[in-house]
Amino acid sequence: ENLNVFAEDIKLRIDEHFLTDPASVHTSKRTLIFNPWITPGIIASVKRKHILYQQWKRTTTKNDKSGNLSLYLIYKEFRKKLKHLIKLAKKKHYSLRFNAVKGNMKKTWSLINELRGKRKKPLNSSFKIDSRLVEDKREIADGFNKFFVSIAGNMNAK
Repeated sequence: ENLNVFAEDIKLRIDEHFLTDPASVHTSKRTLIFNPWITPGIIASVKRKHILYQQWKRTTTKNDKSGNLSLYLIYKEFRKKLKHLIKLAKKKHYSLRFNAVKGNMKKTWSLINELRGKRKKPLNSSFKIDSRLVEDKREIADGFNKFFVSIAGNMNAK
């Protein structure tokens, strides 16, 4: 009995302090899910770029907005090289993916549309019909049919 109470208490405290809601997790442009060409080395370089920027930015004042010129030039050169490195990594990633689907037009066009940012968005799986949430596809289709069929009758009534 006491062991169960203790275990439940520990579980509640772990849930309260350590588990995170997936919706609250910050995602950035460097997330591997969105950008598989971003390597741990590139992420480390981006962090280094931020440090260089902060070092330069600390030297700026209201009177001297340009700050320390040598720190700015170091930051600017690092930023330029990092942008070039990211472009090369992205180019290499997609080049490998295109070579993998060579000869398959459907997969090639799917990859092209992915590059263009055109992805098929999944349809909403639930709709509110008559103030209740419906998830059954057949019931949703019937609800849409009833709505569109009733439009003509409603227009004639007016």
